[in-house]
Amino acid sequence: MRTESEHKIDRLIGDRIRIARAYRKWNQDELGEAIGVTFQQVQKYENAANRVSVSRLMSIAVATGMPLSFFFEPLDGGTTTDPGLAEAMVLASRICALAPEAKTVVEATLAALEAGARPLAAAAE
Repeated sequence: MRTESEHKIDRLIGDRIRIARAYRKWNQDELGEAIGVTFQQVQKYENAANRVSVSRLMSIAVATGMPLSFFFEPLDGGTTTDPGLAEAMVLASRICALAPEAKTVVEATLAALEAGARPLAAAAE
């Protein structure tokens, strides 16, 4: 039986697979075809029903054009695994896909936040 921390890691990696797939604008079938598995297996990876082997994760990284570290960033950076983080990242990737200008806005916002800028609501207080 998996411990809670192991399950959190599986969910994190599943969320990151979903984000990488969304970034490429692929459905589960297209990612599955690219890495040699069925869409059902991709679905199981994304939902953390099945663990992803290192070799399979490497295939996913290559197919999606993401560095392998992308799938572990919150762990490596020591940040919390906020449940809303994956959803926010998927939303940001979808915004970026709408127009090149949107990507610039999202990147500028993220850079400002990393540099310590406060959100507008907090700045108004």
